[in-house]
Amino acid sequence: MSLHKVFNVDDSVAFSPMPSTDTLAYIMREFDLVMAVVEAHELEYDPSVLQGRAEFIHIPVPDYAWPSLWQLYRAARITTRAAREGKRVLIHCMGGRGRSATLTAGYLIYRYGFSARHAVEILRSIRRGAVETAGQLGVLRGLEATLMLGDERLQSLYSDRRAGEALRLGGQLAEALKNSGLGSMWLAYSLVSAVAETLQGSETHSNRVEVIAEKVLGALDSSEKVASVDLESDDGSYRLIVVCTGSAEYCESFAEDIARAISEALYINVEAKTMYE
Repeated sequence: MSLHKVFNVDDSVAFSPMPSTDTLAYIMREFDLVMAVVEAHELEYDPSVLQGRAEFIHIPVPDYAWPSLWQLYRAARITTRAAREGKRVLIHCMGGRGRSATLTAGYLIYRYGFSARHAVEILRSIRRGAVETAGQLGVLRGLEATLMLGDERLQSLYSDRRAGEALRLGGQLAEALKNSGLGSMWLAYSLVSAVAETLQGSETHSNRVEVIAEKVLGALDSSEKVASVDLESDDGSYRLIVVCTGSAEYCESFAEDIARAISEALYINVEAKTMYE
């Protein structure tokens, strides 16, 4: 593999596109662990050829999607442990920009304590376009927020898929708010903090997502009256009402981002409606 297709983030960890069969000798010479962040049908080489030369770990994530919070946390722990043992780790997906970059950013957050945004900025300075979707950045923000709870608490928390998706929702909404210009950086971070605080409460797993969604919408609704937000329900369908009361330049895209994030996290159909005051 030519060196320009392997993107080093420190002395121990790199990310890349899918290795071709004729570059495996290079990989086995340079790396001690290969982490494939693709579905099984996407692999273009036989992992058994690495046996005895490099450890192979498979973390399947669909193309253009994001890892679960548990997958991200597990990969960060494995990568950090290997790096501390003096091993070199290659994380790859298909194109080397989305899934592999997301797991690499998770490693930077976990090992060095970087914020999600700082970790992504580092990767994008190394490879333009790294971390491709709002969902990928959202789950990184979820990891950043919950690392404050401590590893022991996180291991039980991350096994709850719905809680993990709710954390990703909080992170994605924070990004939507920040990118829209409709709120402050402080409010964006408060959204993720509200999610993390809820997870420390006494709510059961079955209603945790609904409680978090309520907190997130409440935080948005208090955004200095730049925009007010409400979620209406009617026969199983939902409508997100965003009333722009201040700068409205990005209000429509903001509403669509929020509706999409809630739909994906709660597995419901949410349509956005933007109004202007």
